[in-house]
Amino acid sequence: MNTPINPRIDMKTRSKLLILNMIRRNGACSRIDLSSKIGITKSAVTLLTAEMLQDGLLTEGAEGSLIQQKRGRRKVLLTIDPNCRLAFGASIGDHFLTIGLSNLRGDSLEHIQIDIRGIHYRAVLGMLFERVQQMIHDNYLSSNHILGIGVVLEDRAANLIEGGGGAEKLARLKRDLAYAVKIPIITARTASGALIAQRLFYGENTRHAVLLHCDEAPPIEVGILLNGRPYSGVRGQLGSDFRTVSGTLSERAAHMAALYAQLIDPEKIFLCGRFFHEESMLQSVSEQAVKIAGRPITMLRAAVKDDYLHLCGCAICVERCFYLDSMQGV
Repeated sequence: MNTPINPRIDMKTRSKLLILNMIRRNGACSRIDLSSKIGITKSAVTLLTAEMLQDGLLTEGAEGSLIQQKRGRRKVLLTIDPNCRLAFGASIGDHFLTIGLSNLRGDSLEHIQIDIRGIHYRAVLGMLFERVQQMIHDNYLSSNHILGIGVVLEDRAANLIEGGGGAEKLARLKRDLAYAVKIPIITARTASGALIAQRLFYGENTRHAVLLHCDEAPPIEVGILLNGRPYSGVRGQLGSDFRTVSGTLSERAAHMAALYAQLIDPEKIFLCGRFFHEESMLQSVSEQAVKIAGRPITMLRAAVKDDYLHLCGCAICVERCFYLDSMQGV
């Protein structure tokens, strides 16, 4: 389960992934339910889940997980052990590097924030590597317990890295880290990672969503989920045409929210970053966006907080390396 998605994975591994993702989306499931929903025989499900229980991926018989059936037999529900694997996450911004460790549920087990203003790109990568190694050592983590590390990059910090579009910068970031970090590495934009964290760690099941991330100054970073998949536009330059919208920062955010509401018709638009901390600002941007769009828009504050942006990296790592969901276009 520690390898990023591979289209040539064997049938047994694929079946286990189907079981994990079914439990992930539907909560605790019985073997009979898994068999009917996935389309695998009950005997095969029993053998597979027995291996997964032995490997510590699943647990059974938790409190409240025994259901009385008509014939008097009890149905045992299976759940994923959130601590069976851990993920490192890192967020690179223009001011701070945040590094942390979480379980599959998004519980932040440890994190640190480092001021990187004026520090060279290579030095930032060195800090990231050293902190990850220190956390591994301090927590006595074995390699088979670690999924990998997810690294998210804020748009405002993209100038740290040479390259053309955002996709090229993310590819170089991954390549540069691979020389030092000997665990799977996943890279993404911060806004995309925040959307994955919203869904994976905070139970948001929207299929079409937009997230606007902004600190206390432009630019406003955009993340989009289309049919449940992250989308970053051509060459990773999502939203670049809309960042020149004039007006105050709140007016720009409202205009962008209204534009994306008209283009994509998302179920929800999430606002993330220090600029949206105050309830009055959240309300103001929401009201302006509704007025511009001329129709209702559901706008909410994103769950992930600025001091915990490493969870965006943890989320993309868990989704890609544990559940092996496709993250194309992040």
